[in-house]
Amino acid sequence: MEQMRFATKSDFDSLIELDASEYTTDWLVTNEFATVAWERNQEIYRVLECNGEIQGFIAFFPLEKSTFEALLAHELDENKLCDYIMPYKKGETVYIYLANIIVNQNHMDRKRFAKLIIQEIKNEINRVQTLDCNVGEIGAIAITDAGVRVLDNSHLSYSGKYPGYETVYVYRGTTF
Repeated sequence: MEQMRFATKSDFDSLIELDASEYTTDWLVTNEFATVAWERNQEIYRVLECNGEIQGFIAFFPLEKSTFEALLAHELDENKLCDYIMPYKKGETVYIYLANIIVNQNHMDRKRFAKLIIQEIKNEINRVQTLDCNVGEIGAIAITDAGVRVLDNSHLSYSGKYPGYETVYVYRGTTF
């Protein structure tokens, strides 16, 4: 049985292991980063658990507009982003950076898990809005072919190449 839930600190080793299975060293998350980010907002990581094992996760980083813009323009290194994550507060506007969409590629149900995680992106954005927290914009950086496919099928629009990278792409929009 699958369930989506917020991550706890005890999940970080599993999240980092899944992250390392997908991304090159330039884009890897460290335990220190995950901890600092999570301490700023404990609602940023959503975990897909199946039979007690983590099979995937998504990371949503709420940011101020200037930080969001700097990140997508590659004027702010993603590795420094943990210091800029905001809590969700009633009446505040956040700009959500969709930092990770990860599924265990070795599991036989990976396609079903991917669909559940993609559905959860919409659910999470709706959840944030029900807190009376405004979502100004959603942005993502696609660094894998799978990421490009997911974002091409979302309501986010391709807005160009990520500066300094030939095959990394920026997507943004107001709905997922």
